[in-house]
Amino acid sequence: RAGGSGCCARRRQSCSSLVASMAAWDDVQLLDMAFDEGVDSYTYPCPCGDLFTITVEDLLCAEDLAPCPSCSLLLRVVYDPEEFLASLDEEIVEEEIVEVLNTDTMAQSVAEGDDGAPQAKSID
Repeated sequence: RAGGSGCCARRRQSCSSLVASMAAWDDVQLLDMAFDEGVDSYTYPCPCGDLFTITVEDLLCAEDLAPCPSCSLLLRVVYDPEEFLASLDEEIVEEEIVEVLNTDTMAQSVAEGDDGAPQAKSID
């Protein structure tokens, strides 16, 4: 996700005249779109049978048009860019907290002599 600002500026500049002349087929709330973690993008079904797609990077650049790769339709994604960024920040913080907690739990286990390996039971 880092380093996208130059790409955003180039994309916005190259697409500005094209986008200005095109109307969106429909408006859809971002919350109504499906998120695909594998490719870091949101999708929505297109009438042609394919999917409208918009990436997280596009959304971070305040882009709101999701093209369909199979036809000429565009979907306008309705969202608040500032709220979207804040939600990403919250996710990142939550992931970091979980990572720290897992690291602390592992360190505590090792300090107590539990290295995670099965322990042999003594026979009395």
